[in-house]
Amino acid sequence: NCQLWAVDRVTFRTLLASTASHSRDEKVAALRNVSLFQNLNDAAIDRISDALQIVTFASGDYIIKQGDLGDRFYVVKSGEVIVTQSSSGGYENELTRCQVGDYFGEIALMQDEPRKANVKALSPTVECYSLDRASFTSMMGSLKTVLEKNTSIQLLKGVHLLKGLSAEELEKVAAAVQH
Repeated sequence: NCQLWAVDRVTFRTLLASTASHSRDEKVAALRNVSLFQNLNDAAIDRISDALQIVTFASGDYIIKQGDLGDRFYVVKSGEVIVTQSSSGGYENELTRCQVGDYFGEIALMQDEPRKANVKALSPTVECYSLDRASFTSMMGSLKTVLEKNTSIQLLKGVHLLKGLSAEELEKVAAAVQH
């Protein structure tokens, strides 16, 4: 015994369009909360939103492994991740943690170098928006300066001696280091 349900074509297409629209609106709203994208116009946000994919990781999964080639940029959609750096003794030293709206993976894409750190899922489930290298390069090229500054600030946040500095003070240190 089984039951078969049918939906007419118009209803199906309406549901599909509604779901796609909701998903796009959700991505756009999430991107608006990412510090890197806050000053972008609607057209730029829409282009980035259209290129994003959602990827899911379980607790303990490596999203990025130090030394691997960089092929994706990530924005945390839900959950928390830990950023570590492997030492010569095989230990992983915590640099920082990223939560909803934080991003990572841009350094390897901007500098075309291997990954400089590990990123591992901490929460039972972590969802990230992901942008592939080609999309990142074509859409983010104009944001390179902003990315470099924000990357410096993120790295400085991981320095134990600087943890007490305000956001403004970290920006000043980052600017001084870049020059």
